[in-house]
Amino acid sequence: MIYIFVEGDTDEIFISKVLGNMIKSIFGSYNIVKYSNKKKLKIKQYIQTIKKMNNSEYLFIGDQDGNIEKKNKILEEYPFLDSDKVFISIYEIESWIIAGISDKLIKMYKIKAFNNTESITKEKFNSIKPNTLYTNEFIANILEEYDILKAIERNSSFNTLYQFLSKKNAS
Repeated sequence: MIYIFVEGDTDEIFISKVLGNMIKSIFGSYNIVKYSNKKKLKIKQYIQTIKKMNNSEYLFIGDQDGNIEKKNKILEEYPFLDSDKVFISIYEIESWIIAGISDKLIKMYKIKAFNNTESITKEKFNSIKPNTLYTNEFIANILEEYDILKAIERNSSFNTLYQFLSKKNAS
């Protein structure tokens, strides 16, 4: 069992749709914990409890939000975290989402092609989104045809998480 700490709903959907099967094959099952709406003390206690449990692991995922020291800040806020289990999406989770957009959707939505998504913020993501779609609808369409290989090429922070999981899968 692995516990995956994420900031919010979009992160939860992304992890479940894109990495859920891989995570299940590695760890058997997973539980997603949204931490942004919980008290820090509760999360600290939760992490401590997980670390004491046999056969349990965790990952902690956050958005960089333009702060290059974000990982260090998270490690200060939650001192029981192991640094190698903290993953920061550069720039925000939307950058991981758009990184895997399929060529089919790029053509269909007439989106300008890109090689790197690390500067994608929520605002830039929304400007890419066709005006005819709601944000959640656009995200759902991308995740339905998500291209992991393109995502790991277009976003190094997603690649870091993916490589971590791949190494776990190989062991």
